[in-house]
Amino acid sequence: MSITELKKFLINAKKNTYASGGENKAKVLFDGAKEYIFNKGDFKYIDRYEGHEKFEGIESVFKNNKIIWKMKYKGKVLSNKISADDIYSFLRKALKQIPNDKPFRGPKELISKEYKYTNNIEGDIEKFSGEEKIFYKNKLMYRLAYSGKSE
Repeated sequence: MSITELKKFLINAKKNTYASGGENKAKVLFDGAKEYIFNKGDFKYIDRYEGHEKFEGIESVFKNNKIIWKMKYKGKVLSNKISADDIYSFLRKALKQIPNDKPFRGPKELISKEYKYTNNIEGDIEKFSGEEKIFYKNKLMYRLAYSGKSE
């Protein structure tokens, strides 16, 4: 498996799951967790998480049913001045702009009207960590921390 192949698959999978339609597209599991699955060729992507305003989850990529990449994340909405759904709507816009070189979350920065998204990434696809934030009218409204690695 090449790193380039993994990156291309991750970008495709992420754009076609949560970023493309939010929680409405998720499968609700027996324990209340939500799950997205995306398959292409020998690759399978699974994003499974619990919660809404406060949440955590794990994304996994398998090739030929063997895990090759994993990312854990945990985040929450920090204010009730605007709805979580409004924050997540802006988040999906950012996630659709996933960088080709670091396909973990959204771009380094995205500004739209009164919203600002930032993503601070360290490392590369083999081992990485980062934190994304959403500000509304310059006030921090959302934070998510993530980390992962190739297996």
